[in-house]
Parts: sequence; structure tokens; C-alpha cells
Amino acid sequence: MLEALPIDPPEPPVPSGPDDALDRYARLARQISGAPTALISLPDDVRQLFVGAAGLDGALAQARETPITHSYCRFVVEHETALVVVDARQHHLLRDNPAIADYEAIAYAGFPVRDVDERVVGSLCVIDTEPHAWPPGVLAALADLADACTSELRQRGLSVRARAAAERERRLQQRNELLLRLAIEIDGIGCLHQLAQAVERVVTAELDCERVGLWLVERPRPGSAPTGLRFVTESPDAPTGPTDHLPIDASNPPGLALLENRLVALPGRAELEAQFPGLRPQRLPGEAWTCLPMRHRDGHEGVLALSWSRPRAPGREDQRTLKALASFCSQAVSRSLLLADQQTSLESLLDVIRPQLPRVERLETGAAYRSAGRFEHIGGDWYDLFEVPGGRAGIVVGDVAGHDVGAAALMGRLSTAVRTLASTSDLAPSVVLSALDRTMAEQRRETLATLVYGYLGTPAPDGSRRWTWSNAGHPSPLVLEPGHPARWLEGPLGDLMVGVDPDVARHDSIEELAAGTTLVLMTDGALERRDESFGVGASRLRRLAESLRDEPVQTIADTLVEATRGHTGDDVSVFVVRLVS
Repeated sequence: MLEALPIDPPEPPVPSGPDDALDRYARLARQISGAPTALISLPDDVRQLFVGAAGLDGALAQARETPITHSYCRFVVEHETALVVVDARQHHLLRDNPAIADYEAIAYAGFPVRDVDERVVGSLCVIDTEPHAWPPGVLAALADLADACTSELRQRGLSVRARAAAERERRLQQRNELLLRLAIEIDGIGCLHQLAQAVERVVTAELDCERVGLWLVERPRPGSAPTGLRFVTESPDAPTGPTDHLPIDASNPPGLALLENRLVALPGRAELEAQFPGLRPQRLPGEAWTCLPMRHRDGHEGVLALSWSRPRAPGREDQRTLKALASFCSQAVSRSLLLADQQTSLESLLDVIRPQLPRVERLETGAAYRSAGRFEHIGGDWYDLFEVPGGRAGIVVGDVAGHDVGAAALMGRLSTAVRTLASTSDLAPSVVLSALDRTMAEQRRETLATLVYGYLGTPAPDGSRRWTWSNAGHPSPLVLEPGHPARWLEGPLGDLMVGVDPDVARHDSIEELAAGTTLVLMTDGALERRDESFGVGASRLRRLAESLRDEPVQTIADTLVEATRGHTGDDVSVFVVRLVS
């Protein structure tokens, strides 16, 4: 279960108050120098804080700070070098400092203390109440102590960063598991009311919230101006009332979230009353609320709304999780609406299977698909192209066992799961496939699928890119390189297909592809024929692709698919991408 409250901020690597370890350094500095006072001082714009101290008494020992006007250490920070003064009354930087009169700070020797980023943040210093010519040996020892303080702060900083990185990784894993469980739960749902129930069932359990609801934009007809938001009830027959319809304006949290296209968080009732006086959320009762816009490229719009039974302010990591969830729900709503249409027209399902590929800079793409037989025998082949964090292009080609609407719906679930994992987090392809294995096992789905998932890195100045991929029992990619024969990457088969063993080891492969290279990915229907072995089919397809290397990418895809007509009873998908310089 994800935490219901934001992550506590990590302890700062630079102390914000008295510190026992730094007090020990101050005591050593006092013993070495013979001065009455030793400090580790951290100045800011308004004060200097004594995080380590020895020899303070009275009110100063209690306060452990002075105004910045009384600081000598600020000059060590500003100049990033040691400051050694025999008599402050004679020194051009210090002779007018009020610390001379107020604290009898006459002699001073201070050395820089740095943080984990090598910034000078303070000073280890000793102070005397009378002029003091500091011996060179004492100054050298104090410089060593200051370096030891720096090492202490650097180690703390590294530890804090390591813990923060581990926490981010843990939260990222939890976020991915939430999205994968939701993807499994909504498998094949073509009813918005059932979708809303599934979303609430999974999200309330994982985020420990009280209620989760979906609001969808109402339009008199497709393409017309929206008239408001409609709450998706738990069933088509559930009674509705005025509170189930909201205007898209600033009078209510869901309307504001969609109007301004941003997350709206209300940590408690005080914030609700202040921003929306007199509003009573009937559908989502509670003590804290968060609303996020859902927008999909196909035009479907809505709002994901969550409520908690106690005050709650979402932290930064919480907001990332909620935004990923809203993006996922947006896709789920769109897919659910499509599946509802597909109950009467399977042509809509073909539109999902054959997506419109986005334009990617310096890449040419083409794809082709042919079903196994009659129109209603739509199978589980799919391909997809999407953006991966870091400006990379994610590519997946897969094949779910079966040749019916169930296989196609299962394909949609896996396709969404891969896209969600890959496009919202920086995971290696093998990690994405392993996550699919584990989630499918947890859900006890007797599902088998093969796929290749990988990404093309950002282009180098010469147009070359790095191709990183993982193969789950699928035909390997075929590469057509300028001036070289066509070749398979890693041979025709890779690791075990997904859905068999949740603990199977998976591997990543890396290939440097030059500009002008064409990458061909396909399902096994493109290779297999009833009257020949898989190896013979692989050689035949390689030769055919070789003869097409100079053709446009769409021509390559269409020709490879057309060549299977009459020779296979399987679905066929081919995806072709060419690197452009």
C-alpha cells in the first residue's frame, strides 16, 4: 500500500541546530588553540548559527546564535578562504563589528567548512578576548579540524542523498505496481460504470483514500462545446441528482481542475470553505480532496477526484503518483468507451490495434497489420510507438495468444501496461518485462504473450542512435544497415515469453545503429508458414526484407505483410522504423 501521507522530508545534510558531533570538534579546537571559545558557525542572511560550540556561557550558550551583523565567519564564507586576525580592532573588515564591544571578540581564526557540493557554508573558528598571535602549528591543526568537519558534512549529505534515492525508487516501484494492478483489474472492461468501480476498488485500497470518482465532460454531440461535468455512477441504473452534474468553472474543485488544467488539492475542510464557500461534496465526502484533469488525445476529457477521511496535503511524490494515475485513467476511460462501441462494431477494435503512429523527429515509421481470417477473428497482435523519459522513442511489438475479441482486449491491457510503465518512469526494458511477469502471476492470469520492447536513444549529431531492447520469446528485430547484409539481432528468439514464470531472469541488449539503418520488428505470423520450419521462414523473410532496403518504410511493412497472404492462419503485424540523418 502506498503511504496515505506525504513522505517526511529527509534530514538536512547541514545541521539546523546544535549538533553533538560538531560540539566535539569545537572542544578539540578549543583545546588545540588555548582560546576561550571555539565554534562551528553557519551564517545566513540574518544570523549565524553555532551548530558546534565550546566555551559559550550565559544567554549566548542558550541562544547558540547571533545576528549576522556580529559575524566574523560570514567573511570566511563570502571569500571562501581562511580569516586569521590578531586584533579585530585593527582589522579593516572587523574593526567596526559590534561583536568587539558586545562579546569581546578580539582575536579570531576561522577556516572554511564545506558541504557535499563543495560549497563553503560555514567556518570552524576560535576566538580570544585579547590580541592573540596564532602559532602556525595551531593554525595548521585548526585547518585539519575544519577539513574533518567538511568530511562529516559531506558524508551526511551523501547518506541523505542515498536515502532519498532509495525512497524515490521505492515510491516509483509502488507507483508502477499500482498502475499495473489497475491495468489488470480493468482488463476488457467496456462499461464506464464498471470501470469507475474498478478504479475506486484498486485506488482506495492502494492509496488508503475514502472515495475515488470519475467525472466526464458532457457534450450534446461529438465535437460540440462542453456543457458541464457528469459523475460516473456505480451502475447505469443508479439514481442521479443535481450534485452529479457540475459546471466547468471555478465554483467547484473538479470544474476548476479541468478549467485550469492543473491539480487542485484541498488539504482540509478549512481550505474547502475558503475557496468554495458553502460547497458540500455529496459524491465524494471526506476531509481532504484532490482533483486532477484527465485529457486524452482522442478528445475525451474528464476529472479524477479522490477524497480522504482525514486532512491530507499531497507531497511532491504523491502528486507524481496521482498525475500518473490520472493519465492512466484517461487512457482507461478512452479505451472503455471504445470497447463499448466495439460491442456492436469490431471495426473500432481494428482502429485500436492499428494506432496512428506519432511523428518522431529524425525517424521514419511504417506499420501494417492483417488479421488471421474473417473480420471477427481479430487477434492479439499489437505495435506501439511512444515517448520515453529522456527524449527517447519507445517501441513495442507483441502477440497475445488467441484470435478473438478476448485476445484483442488482453492485448490492449498489456499494451497499456507497457506504455504506462515505460512512458512514466525510467526503467530498463528488461525491468518492464519482469514487472509484467510479476503482476500477471499475482493476478493469476493464465495469459501468454511474446513481445519485444525497447527504446531508441536520442540521436547523435550524425543521426546514429542506441537501440536498447529486451525480448520475451518473440522474433528478434531485423536490421537493414547501409552497406551491410540484413541480419537478425541475437538470433530469432530471446528470453521466455511473459506470463510463464514471474521469477525468470530477463536481459537487455544494446546495439549502435547508424543513420540510414532500418529496423524491422514483426510478429511470428510474418515468419511462419504451414509447410516450412521457423528457421526457413526467418531466412525467407530476411531475404525479402533485404530486397526492400531502399524502399519507403511503409512499402516495406505492406510488402512483408502481403507476402504472408494465403500462407498462414495467424495474425501478422510488421513495424518498420528508419533512422534519418
